[in-house]
Amino acid sequence: MNNNKSLLSKIVKYVLILLFVVGGVFGIYSYMNNNSNEPQVRVG
Repeated sequence: MNNNKSLLSKIVKYVLILLFVVGGVFGIYSYMNNNSNEPQVRVG
């Protein structure tokens, strides 16, 4: 039971880190796009 709880804790921690990294990258990408004066916008 203790091992299972530890595994769940690790999974939650990794998910939070992944969300933080993805959110940060998306935020920077959006920030750079908004500050760019180029007319074309890349999607995907």
